Amino acid sequence: MPRLRLSPKDKEVIWSFFLKGNKTSKKLTTDGRSLDGQWLGGNNIAQWAGETIVLKDLGSIAAQVVENYVRKNCPDGIEIKEDD
Repeated sequence: MPRLRLSPKDKEVIWSFFLKGNKTSKKLTTDGRSLDGQWLGGNNIAQWAGETIVLKDLGSIAAQVVENYVRKNCPDGIEIKEDD
């Protein structure tokens, strides 16, 4: 099964999410509060809870690719927490 590859536009959407802005690509969308995948079951990959980003475990490989990018590229000073 092929893994999701993040395009430069997808990475821009993730950075917009970090900055709490709006942006959309073919695979991802953000309204500044939540980061969503444009695929079945891709809702709420990550969302803001105060000054913390909460990563939801959706169980899909595509969501894991996005979560890994968020973990590795999150700006300093922003806490990341896993949803239990």
